[in-house]
Amino acid sequence: MSTIYCEILKSVSFLSRYIILELLWNRMREIRRNLEKCIANTKMDNSTEISERIYNITTHVKCYKNLLDTLNCTNFSVKLTIFCNILIFILEFLIHSYTWLKNPRYFSSTETLFFVAFNVTLSGFMLLCVPVIFVELTAWEVNNIRTIISKQLMMCKDNWFRMKIQDCLTYMRLRPFKYTIWRLFSVDITMPYSILAFCITYLIVILQFSRIQ
Repeated sequence: MSTIYCEILKSVSFLSRYIILELLWNRMREIRRNLEKCIANTKMDNSTEISERIYNITTHVKCYKNLLDTLNCTNFSVKLTIFCNILIFILEFLIHSYTWLKNPRYFSSTETLFFVAFNVTLSGFMLLCVPVIFVELTAWEVNNIRTIISKQLMMCKDNWFRMKIQDCLTYMRLRPFKYTIWRLFSVDITMPYSILAFCITYLIVILQFSRIQ
């Protein structure tokens, strides 16, 4: 059972490195909430109020920009952790699956079976899903921010106001929130399924080569 406790401690240590993604989601959610409050508390009956609303929107877009800049400067350890977790999961999945298919008696022990199940499913696959969850939540908040800003185009016909809103939307479109691992792959909802498909494909390839030999 000591090996299982070691795996639990390892999982907790990996999860602690994902705090920056949780903080990113919390900060993006606060930007969206504050933007909603600022828009709800200001009217557009005169040029002063229009200028105030433009200032509030551009300020929140600048916060969005600063948040992405900070993420780019501080997320090397998170990317390295995700990349290592993917490699570990792939290796463990292939090794344990191949061993089970070639020698089912290897899992005759209940402790061994529980250890492998925890190591591959909970400790491995769940660690891959945690960053995906936070990234998807952050992307959802970014889409909400973009929707809130887009609705302002229908509320005022002032050309200067509309031009500023278009500038904000253009910036968010040209610099969307997209979390990638060194341009190798994107961390999104499709990542766990792609990794599972990769593992199953190469497991079949390994089994085919083992039969040939």
